Amino acid sequence: MLDLTGLSGTADKRVEEYSRGMKQRLGIARGLINDPSVLLLDEPTLGLDVAIAREIRSFIKDVLLNQSERIVVLTSHYMSEIEEICSKIGILQEGHLIYNGDFNGLYNKMGIREIHRFSMPTEYINLRPDIEKLVKGETVWSEKKEDGFIHFSMGEDDGYQFLKHM
Repeated sequence: MLDLTGLSGTADKRVEEYSRGMKQRLGIARGLINDPSVLLLDEPTLGLDVAIAREIRSFIKDVLLNQSERIVVLTSHYMSEIEEICSKIGILQEGHLIYNGDFNGLYNKMGIREIHRFSMPTEYINLRPDIEKLVKGETVWSEKKEDGFIHFSMGEDDGYQFLKHM
């Protein structure tokens, strides 16, 4: 499991000396010990720096999903992360399952025909208050900052409004 999660080089270290990302990978390794057919991952990238979060997402996609017949149940507040990793989604609200299906079905249910995804240097947004207002407003569904860029998604009407400001 340590080889699989990239921790074999640190096997002699005490867990207390591990970084947060290493602890996340160790938690995944512990969950895999019995080779479960279903693996539950609760916000596996929460609080991680950009590079480690990307590494964990890649590991989930490339190893846990593509190299096994395992089902991975992943919780996250980051819609862009869910879109990147998952093929099916379920949305809980106040303990009730309010949606179960794929992303196209969700967007159809919401009456959205188009999704606009944007990426731009973070400092550009800080130079343009009108853009910052759009990005910081209610129009953005998900946003993620990494590598000096901000990545965000909007529905069709808000996306067109955003493009007008560009």
